[in-house]
Amino acid sequence: MENNQLLTNADLNRAQTLLTTIAKAVLDKIVIKKINLSFNLHRDRRFLEDEFEKAIKYHCNKLITAAKVGPTVLKELNDGKDKRKKARKALSDELRSSRNKLKQLNFEIVNAEKIAKRQVTKKCLEERKLWAKRLSSAKERLIKICETHERESLAWADNVKSIIDKSLLCNLYPDVPLPTFKPNKEGYSLPAASGVYFLWSRDEIEYVGQAKKLCQRLRLGNHHILRPDHLISFVFIDS
Repeated sequence: MENNQLLTNADLNRAQTLLTTIAKAVLDKIVIKKINLSFNLHRDRRFLEDEFEKAIKYHCNKLITAAKVGPTVLKELNDGKDKRKKARKALSDELRSSRNKLKQLNFEIVNAEKIAKRQVTKKCLEERKLWAKRLSSAKERLIKICETHERESLAWADNVKSIIDKSLLCNLYPDVPLPTFKPNKEGYSLPAASGVYFLWSRDEIEYVGQAKKLCQRLRLGNHHILRPDHLISFVFIDS
């Protein structure tokens, strides 16, 4: 009653309209409930009144509060409800769309991983084939290098053997004789044979030469190095 004293006639009219509406809705629910339970409504009037009174008491405060709200505010509240409903629907749609996108992304990620794995496997096989080919080529080159080295080693050994043989042959030549002849202008005491001669200055050989006729070559004034202080030795060699 205290709440009713604060209400205007317009608020009371709106409350009465809302009460009538809620009463009709409660009555419809009771009728449906009792019909389903196979009750006889005409003989159960007391039950109907009790249910109706409970519903009115339960919704009384809400009805009075709603009656205090003006039409403009009520319209705004309804609009707000519609907006919230639309927002919830939009959010639900967005969430559903996001879930679908997430599924699609997961599917694409799985496919991308499979494709990447196949590509990596293919790339690895190609790299293995390439390295196997390079290794085979390197082995062939190594074999050729070894064969070339072996041939060169044999040739070098033959050259060394030839040099040693030549050195041994050189050692077969007679030793250099000690100087016993002195030079003169006429070439006396020197043979007319061919050979290799040695010009000595004191105890060292200063010059080595060859001549078809030693007596003509080793005359003073006929040789560009021969001096009176030189001593001469020679070895006979066939021309």
